[in-house]
Amino acid sequence: MGRKTLGDVDAADVKQREVQKANTKQTAKKSNSNKKRKRIVTTQRKSTRRRNSTPEEREFKSKIAATAKFNVGTKVATEFFDEAGGADRLYYGIVTRYDASSKLYRVAYFEEGIQEDLSESEVSRILKTGKSAIKPFKDTGKSCHTKSAVAVSEEKSEVFLRNKSPEEGESSKEGEVIKKDNNSSEGLVAVAFGSYQYSAPPDDIDKRDADDPQCATAYVQELYERYYYNELHTSVKPVYMEDQSFVNERMRAILVDWLVEVHLKFKLVPDTLYLTVNIIDRYLAKVEVSRPKLQLIGATALLIASKYEEIFPSELRDLVYICDRAYSKVEILAMEVIILKKLNYQITVPTAHTFVVRYLKAAHADKKIVQLSCYILDGTLQSYELLQYLPSQIAAAAVFLARRSVGRNAWSPTLLKFTPYKEENVIPVARAILDAKASSPSELKTVNRKYTSSRYGGVANIAIDTHF
Repeated sequence: MGRKTLGDVDAADVKQREVQKANTKQTAKKSNSNKKRKRIVTTQRKSTRRRNSTPEEREFKSKIAATAKFNVGTKVATEFFDEAGGADRLYYGIVTRYDASSKLYRVAYFEEGIQEDLSESEVSRILKTGKSAIKPFKDTGKSCHTKSAVAVSEEKSEVFLRNKSPEEGESSKEGEVIKKDNNSSEGLVAVAFGSYQYSAPPDDIDKRDADDPQCATAYVQELYERYYYNELHTSVKPVYMEDQSFVNERMRAILVDWLVEVHLKFKLVPDTLYLTVNIIDRYLAKVEVSRPKLQLIGATALLIASKYEEIFPSELRDLVYICDRAYSKVEILAMEVIILKKLNYQITVPTAHTFVVRYLKAAHADKKIVQLSCYILDGTLQSYELLQYLPSQIAAAAVFLARRSVGRNAWSPTLLKFTPYKEENVIPVARAILDAKASSPSELKTVNRKYTSSRYGGVANIAIDTHF
């Protein structure tokens, strides 16, 4: 009995397990239930079917399809070399605009505001391979070190990551509307620059914690500027499933759903869950895996993440038990070494939870908004389609949806200062999250069950605002 008991269960759980062991009928049912869950590693590859969407969703999808194949925020990478014959370098960037008249995508790179217009085929190539044909790059004489757009000074705030184009013209007058190209994929949403986000000076959210050394207010802003830079390099290529022959998006969603349940049972901190999913995705992006190994990779990633984030990490015997003894301790330890070597021991990565903590503070969030934001954010983990967005974009969209759903203003002056995004930048990501939630398989309900409980405020029962 002691071998199967989890390290953090209470006396009620121990008593319940003793009763279950004595009752052979209930034990058999439990065994059958575990066997059904184990089938995630033996399920035949099936085409993912989406349930029918609403007319409004179909109309929005048709507009997107009619204008652009790739969404604003799609990550790309390409190579440049300077005219002096310098070494080749890999530049990272995102798609910031689509011109329907010329059918060209505006791609901006995280390097001194470099931008270029590419066709759909060119964007597809650098999206899938991470490289394109080497192109000449004009040497400006500036530093060759890449930097995050948010690390640039306020005087250069028009850098593309903030999507603040000079021709758009910002105004603080109430009711003035931003000028956007109607053919642009960003132009699908009418955005007013006279909104609440420009109505007042921002608050200093770090002032009240200035005397708390754990808040690190003296350099917290510099930390997050570094996070914005790092997320470009630690985020996963959003098309890696094309290189997997034996697993697909649906199997990944089932695995993540199971991990959410295990994470809840083990009472781990939220950072562990997000780091676990990040480790899984980064490993799958590098290695082709078989179906029987998928659950092993998930359990091992949870072990690595809990060692990194938890004071008391999960024990091996607990992971063996939770996998219904499909894998031994030796197999889990061997896989741990394989994963760490393949990731070059790079476990320190900014996840969506890293950013949402900061954004919730800037949003002056109460308990309800915090729980609702976490509910929306946890729901994004299962969606493979949302990997095309940066973790900071997903976190900002979760806060955006939570504030709207409880009747608050969608974006605020403080959020405008302490995030690299404006309301009009967050809206496309929020729509993508709602679309992913609507198309999620109906049998994957662990996140809903988790946030339906009173422990999490029952926020899963709150209707998320979709009218924006």
